[in-house]
Amino acid sequence: MRLHDARHTAASIMLAAGNSVSATAKWLGHDPAMTLRVYGHVYDDALKTAGAALFGDATEAAG
Repeated sequence: MRLHDARHTAASIMLAAGNSVSATAKWLGHDPAMTLRVYGHVYDDALKTAGAALFGDATEAAG
């Protein structure tokens, strides 16, 4: 495993856990736009939660 791989995994985990892009970028020493472009993977659960929040389904957003 390369250092880059560890950084990529850490950034992906931080973003998926709900940490802000700004905080994750600062931790990595990156610009927030670059952090989103490179590390901002979208997961199915995150899409489900975003859709629930958009359409006001609080039970879906919580679970």
